[in-house]
Amino acid sequence: MYQMAQYSNKGIISVPTFELRQQDLTSFIESLSDADLVYHGEALRYCFVPIIFTAEAKDLFSEIVATTSSICEKVTQHYQGSEEYRKLWGLDHLSEDLALLPKQYSAPIPIMRADIFINPQSGDFKFCEINTDGSSAMNEDRCCAQFVIDSPAWSHLLENSNAQAQELFEPFIDDILTIFNEWSQGKSISRTPQVAIVDYPEEASTKEFLEFQRRFTARGIPCKVVDIKDLYFEGGSLFVDTTKIDVVYRRAIAGSIIDDLRSKGIDRLAKIDGSKCNGAAALVSAATFDASVIIGGFSDLLAHSKQLFEMLWSEETWTFLSSQEIDFIRAHVPITFGFAQTNSRLDFTDIYSNKNSWILKPKYGSSTIGVFAGLDYPDAKSWIAICEECLKQENYIIQEYCEQFSELNIIPQDGSSKLSAFNYMIGLFGYCGKYSGTYVRAGKGAVIGSIRGSAVVASFHKKENNG
Repeated sequence: MYQMAQYSNKGIISVPTFELRQQDLTSFIESLSDADLVYHGEALRYCFVPIIFTAEAKDLFSEIVATTSSICEKVTQHYQGSEEYRKLWGLDHLSEDLALLPKQYSAPIPIMRADIFINPQSGDFKFCEINTDGSSAMNEDRCCAQFVIDSPAWSHLLENSNAQAQELFEPFIDDILTIFNEWSQGKSISRTPQVAIVDYPEEASTKEFLEFQRRFTARGIPCKVVDIKDLYFEGGSLFVDTTKIDVVYRRAIAGSIIDDLRSKGIDRLAKIDGSKCNGAAALVSAATFDASVIIGGFSDLLAHSKQLFEMLWSEETWTFLSSQEIDFIRAHVPITFGFAQTNSRLDFTDIYSNKNSWILKPKYGSSTIGVFAGLDYPDAKSWIAICEECLKQENYIIQEYCEQFSELNIIPQDGSSKLSAFNYMIGLFGYCGKYSGTYVRAGKGAVIGSIRGSAVVASFHKKENNG
């Protein structure tokens, strides 16, 4: 029993013709069973058909990442320098204090992932969101790519297509070490830093952290995977156990850190005892006193916030952006509003009557938790009910719902043996303002995310012709 699928070049995407055979699907499933990969307690799902990006895709993605990084840097700088602009954001005191902590290095945001919906033929695209804090899935792509490479159905086709898997770990480690070398100049610190990857265990991508740890160790650089609760700050230094930490790769998202601090009665940074503290307060103190270099500085929370897109559409933001950057926003950033009864810019009649045109997102959410798309609701009544619930929470934005592109694929774990259409979302990794690779997910629903039943699609790239 097999099925033929014909794919043609689509500008930025190229997938070869292949024969879908049951034995290949079975082999693929068997390789997955040994992987033991989970996300938020759920087994990860993987698509059988990879995606191959052309050289044109690399050029386009590089431009997107560079422009996005430039805009986010300007927004952060203006926020830190203008009290009036800060008032427009309306952040609570603790979030504002964190966003005002000075950068410790000259590089742009060390790591971001810009998720986009793109027309593969025209290259036209719209943003879904931008992630900085906790940007992840390098290991998911690595594993999925290896499953595909090891599959008898794909190995020779990938070779004939002149396609190769991407490397998402080593370039970022290079950038971390470059940042450390800059930061450590003039400081009495060993040239070989002690690195800590820090997160809350219940939110951690542990397999990914262990892969980073393995690669740091292979370079002769000691690296610990650390529960944020085990950090302590004393005598002007950050420690875990008795080990002094020089570099923190912060994977704990700002929202979780803020919630943690508030639970301990800390609503301003001034309430943290910088002489001796532990947990999240210790991490913040390390940044405040420049005791360790934090890869993923706290000011990055502005770019990570879903409120960013609302602010990118404000006239105040456009006063300090270039005309090219403003055109970029007009073309690619979905129209976004703060979702509040007091927002006079909202047309509730349109929102309630045209549910398929809107999506609700928490300002500081992650992993699609608390995201509601009008398309997922059967009628206006049920959509209005969820809108009213989000209004009560006073921490939501409402955004223009963007059209997604679809491709044929199959998720063998579901027991299916037939290709069907899936909506695709492409995440663009940016390391220090440079395009560094992709993370692709496919799903059937209006919201694409790992906890929504979506699946990882292995990314491959056409090899560059140096001849």
